[in-house]
Amino acid sequence: MATSPLFQQVLQTPLFRGLTELEAAVLFGIADQHPARQGTTLFAEGDAGDALFVVLEGTVEVLKRDSAGLNQALARLGRGSVIGEMSLINQAPRSSSVLAVSDVRLLRIPADRFMRLLGEDNVSALKVVHNLAQTLGRRLASMNDRLVDVLDRGKRREELVEFQRLLSDWSF
Repeated sequence: MATSPLFQQVLQTPLFRGLTELEAAVLFGIADQHPARQGTTLFAEGDAGDALFVVLEGTVEVLKRDSAGLNQALARLGRGSVIGEMSLINQAPRSSSVLAVSDVRLLRIPADRFMRLLGEDNVSALKVVHNLAQTLGRRLASMNDRLVDVLDRGKRREELVEFQRLLSDWSF
């Protein structure tokens, strides 16, 4: 199958890991490219979770408002990274904001189109959900490690007790 360089690039992202070209083509068919200039807010905390994005080029920063209302940087992500993945899982409002720190080119997968595929038990969509679960698992493990580091140092221990309680009470 003759494919575009963009399609080949997308196949190399962790989100599409394990998909055949035909399976990936189904997802590529519901996606669109989304360019954004440096300084553009791609989505803001509280916005409707309507799409997942794959960073094709450039760098984005994930931001979360603290109790004082100030944005705190959580992560800086580049090529191949997935942002807004929770929109494909629970359609809840965005839990963070994402800012383009350089000009970026993104692949946008709309949640409504993806949910239709998932509802049809489409193998492509099911494999993507598996890949998302792996990504979320790695992020949770990383957050657990960070929490333990902070607790070990004894800093702000009392403020983290409630967070630790929340983590121990997660039910899936």
